[in-house]
Amino acid sequence: MGHSVKIAWGSFMVILGVMILAWAGYNTFIEMQPSAEGKNLTLSAGFAVAIVIIGTIRIRSGLRGQQAASE
Repeated sequence: MGHSVKIAWGSFMVILGVMILAWAGYNTFIEMQPSAEGKNLTLSAGFAVAIVIIGTIRIRSGLRGQQAASE
């Protein structure tokens, strides 16, 4: 897989994870949406954190690969 593809997918994953965290935070601290009532948002937040971590790892590996290829 190309380095730029890893960076693109990693960026997408980080953005998606941050959006899920924002949604969970909004539902927890500001206003509970009807679709989230009675649900445990801890699972959503944990999933989002995992997505952000994996996305960050993919971005870093893509950047390292680009740097190694340019040397």
